[in-house]
Amino acid sequence: MFEYLFQVPANRIGFTTFSGAPSISFFVLDGLSILAAILGDTMRSMRVAAALIGLAASAVMLLGSVPAAQTLKPLRAEWRDLENWAHYLEASRETELGLGLQVAGPTGITFVGFIGRLDIRDPTTPPQEVTLQVATGKTSNPNVIRRATVVLLADARTTKPLEFDLSPRLIVDDPAPGAVVENGIVHLRAAEFARLAAAETLTGNVFGFDIVFRADQLAAMQAHAERLHIAKPR
Repeated sequence: MFEYLFQVPANRIGFTTFSGAPSISFFVLDGLSILAAILGDTMRSMRVAAALIGLAASAVMLLGSVPAAQTLKPLRAEWRDLENWAHYLEASRETELGLGLQVAGPTGITFVGFIGRLDIRDPTTPPQEVTLQVATGKTSNPNVIRRATVVLLADARTTKPLEFDLSPRLIVDDPAPGAVVENGIVHLRAAEFARLAAAETLTGNVFGFDIVFRADQLAAMQAHAERLHIAKPR
């Protein structure tokens, strides 16, 4: 009888040969146990890795779905009072028509601009919105506490006054609490701009500064609404 036994530390794998018809028996119980344990650990590791990948993907999707806080790039409000301009925008094939005003108030000058775009392929179709751009002037009182607000009041002394509180739609250059706001934009619906342009009197408060539109500024707004095909000529 010949017997051979191979031993490995931590496990026992061997075979025996008996006299007579040769037969080989593999005793691999311990080895199989270790292999199963290794495979089990590997599968668990793979499941853990898959779960981590899934969590990472979910986090990326979640972050991508959260809208970023709206901020405004620095704008230059340097137009003259009652200035009109037209710019061709090649990327969108539109003509940008703008009106710039310098509206006075007891605490200084506030820049107010109205900007609309016309499709050059259909220039008589009015735009759906007009961008209102506001900015503080260099002579504005520095002691005024600035707030991210824009409120306009049309025809205050008539029987049909109308207030436009545009603050919820206002996008400013610095939305941080306590920041010194200098520039902002609001996207007006075309009908809103038409109503403002048709007002007999128009006052407002922009960033904490009271403003009063002059009669010639209101006339310029009406003419601008007509150029944008938002209002019919008077």
